[in-house]
Amino acid sequence: MKISEEQLEEFKKLYKKHFDKEISDKEALEQATKLVQLIKIIYKK
Repeated sequence: MKISEEQLEEFKKLYKKHFDKEISDKEALEQATKLVQLIKIIYKK
């Protein structure tokens, strides 16, 4: 699954809101990808 620019920006906004920390596009992409992978694993079971 490819994460779009809009989704990445939304992820960064949510991350900032919940953790009060700005993250780079690279870090956001890594974290968002890991989150998507985790959700896929959970929903397969």
